[in-house]
Formats: sequence, C-alpha cells, structure tokens
Amino acid sequence: MAQGHSYDSDEGRAICGSISAIMTGVAYATSAEIASE
Repeated sequence: MAQGHSYDSDEGRAICGSISAIMTGVAYATSAEIASE
C-alpha cells in the first residue's frame, strides 16, 4: 500500500495474500519449534 497500490485492487489483494501466507508459514514453523521443546 505504501507503494501506491490500493487495497481494493487485484494487485493489492495479491500482495496482502502473499504477506499473509508468509506470516502463516512462520507462525506454523514457530509453533512446531516451541512444541518440540
């Protein structure tokens, strides 16, 4: 959004989806790491 993409554009939704997917992956990996301790 700071790069000038609007939230309601296809590109904006794709960017947000990609960021959300990365955050989800990191959260799962962190959860698995904590669970193994």
